[in-house]
Amino acid sequence: MYRQKEYIQLLKQKFSKTDIINAKKYKSKYEKEIKEIPNKQKTLFDVIIQKSKEIYGFDLTKVYTFNYVKYYLWRKEFCKNDDDDDWKEAALSFVCLSCLSDLIFDSKRLEEREKQHVANILTRDYFQKSITIDMDMTTENPIDILYSMFVKHMKRLKEYNFKVFLELQTDILNAFESEIYISTNKLVFPEKINIDLITSKSIEFVSSCLYLSAVDTQDSVRMKKCAVAIAKLFWLVDDLCDLYDDIENQIKNSILFLQNGEVKNLENSIDFVFENLDTFFEVIEENLEVLKNNLSDDVYIFFLYELYDWVEAVNVRMDDKNESIGIR
Repeated sequence: MYRQKEYIQLLKQKFSKTDIINAKKYKSKYEKEIKEIPNKQKTLFDVIIQKSKEIYGFDLTKVYTFNYVKYYLWRKEFCKNDDDDDWKEAALSFVCLSCLSDLIFDSKRLEEREKQHVANILTRDYFQKSITIDMDMTTENPIDILYSMFVKHMKRLKEYNFKVFLELQTDILNAFESEIYISTNKLVFPEKINIDLITSKSIEFVSSCLYLSAVDTQDSVRMKKCAVAIAKLFWLVDDLCDLYDDIENQIKNSILFLQNGEVKNLENSIDFVFENLDTFFEVIEENLEVLKNNLSDDVYIFFLYELYDWVEAVNVRMDDKNESIGIR
C-alpha cells in the first residue's frame, strides 16, 4: 500500500523518542499496583458478560476488568470517597455499552436488524425519551441491559448535579453520533466532512468516561484537564497506529481528514499525514507533559501502559511485515 512501510518505520522511530516507550521500564511496579486493587464484587456486569457471550459471541471480560482498574485508580487520584462504586459503575456501563456497540457494528456475522437496533438506541431522540421514563431491566439482551444501566446512572447524575449532567450529556451523545456515523459510512474519496463527527468517538468518549467515573470530585479543574489530555492522547495515538489497518478496512481514520477542505484522494491525504507527523507528535508530547505534571506516578504509569499497547502493536506489525519479505 502507498508509503505503508515507510510510515510504519517512521512511526516506530517517532514513538521511540516519547515517554510512552518507557512504560516497559515500570512493568514490575505496574503489575504490583494492579494486584493490590481489591477484587470486584459480583454484580449485574457478570450477567451482562455471560449474556454477551451467549447471544453475540463477544467476551467483555477484559473490557470490564481493565476499565474497572482504570476507574478505581482514577477515583483514588481525584476523589476523597474513592471506594464509592456507583460512579465507577456509571462509567463502566457507558464504556461497556460503547464497546459492545462497536463490536456489533463491526461484526460480519450478525444480521443487519441487530446492528440497526443498536443504532436506534444510541440516537439523541431515544436518549431524550429514555431519560424521562422507567427503563425495563428484565430484558435478556445485553445491549439493552447496558443501556438501561447507563440511563439509570445518567438520571442519578441529573439529580446530583444538573450542570454536569448537561455537559456530559452533550459529549456522550456526540460520541454516540460519531460511533454510528463511522460504523455506517465507509472510507471514500473525494470527501469533505466535519472532523468533529469522526473524532468525538475517541475524544469525547474517553473524556466522558473519566469524568463520569469521578463526578463527585472536589478537584474538578485538575481532573478535567487530565481527562482531556488523556482523551487527546488516546485519539491521536490510536488513529496514528491504526492508519493503514483502517484504510484496508475502509474505516474513516480522522488523521486523513485533518486538512482543511475536501480530501481529493487517498495518496494526497497520506502525504498530508507525512508532512504533519512532527506536529502530531508535538501534540502527543504536550499532553504527556500535562499528565506527568498533574498525575501521581502510579496513575501516570498506568496510562502510559495503555498507550504503550498501541505502540507495541505497531512494532509487532513492522516485524511481521519485515519477516514476510525476508528482512530482519
